[in-house]
Amino acid sequence: MAVDLDENRPIGEMFGINAIPTLLFFKDGKLLEKDIIIQGQQLVKKGIMVGAAAEQMLREIISEINKN
Repeated sequence: MAVDLDENRPIGEMFGINAIPTLLFFKDGKLLEKDIIIQGQQLVKKGIMVGAAAEQMLREIISEINKN
C-alpha cells in the first residue's frame, strides 16, 4: 500500500519518516522489529528502509522476512 505523506502527515510522524522514498515492512500486522542485512549492507533497520532498491533486492528482503 502506498501512502502520500503530503496528504497524511500524521502517518509519517508516527513512523518517524523524514525521507522519501521510505518503505515500511510489516509481518503479522506489526512493523517488523528486526534489521535485515543483505550482501553485508544493512538495508532495513527495525522494519524501515530509506531509499530506493532494485526489484531483486526487494525480493531478497521479503525472502529474509519470510524465513522467520
